[in-house]
Amino acid sequence: MSSAGDSQVDEKTIAAMRACVDHARALLESARAVQAAGHPNVAYHLAALALEEIGRRELIGVQSLAARRPDAPAWAAKHTQDHIKKLFWCFFGGAFAFQRLTGKALEELTGMATLIHSTRLAGLYVENDKDGLSIPEDAITAEQCANLIELATARLVIAESEKLREEVPDEEIALQAWFLKTTEDPEKRRMIFSGGSMAKLAS
Repeated sequence: MSSAGDSQVDEKTIAAMRACVDHARALLESARAVQAAGHPNVAYHLAALALEEIGRRELIGVQSLAARRPDAPAWAAKHTQDHIKKLFWCFFGGAFAFQRLTGKALEELTGMATLIHSTRLAGLYVENDKDGLSIPEDAITAEQCANLIELATARLVIAESEKLREEVPDEEIALQAWFLKTTEDPEKRRMIFSGGSMAKLAS
């Protein structure tokens, strides 16, 4: 039973977040099988999808808490439909618990998410344009594929080890909703993620 002032996390959200982990695991197993079959470009895509699903898990949790507020921001739901944003949230969720996040660190996470997505696209489609013929299987090396599968495996281990809370204090929900709403404003977002602000958060 929840204590006074605590809000019960709905079972649908918990089930969805667990399902994301299960789906990410299945995608990663498929990536390994395709890797063994000698198609690194396709395996890379499946590993990227596994990372996206973990990012989607993070966003489902954020969206669930934010939706409890009357001024809930809309971007969390939009991000679940954006490949790069899902990849970012996959890394952001994992990094937040283990390192001090600075503006530079956030830029690096965005850059990594963008690079993974663009590399994945290069390995998905045959292109024949002014730059010449591009063959998907030539776009991604076996090493690139192995590295992404290793990264996805490590992130999945973290997600599997995280215990979902069934109760979250109302004060924390209010704080998260404020944070999400405030970071919609570019100026306020820069202030929040400044070096001094992140150092205070880390302490």
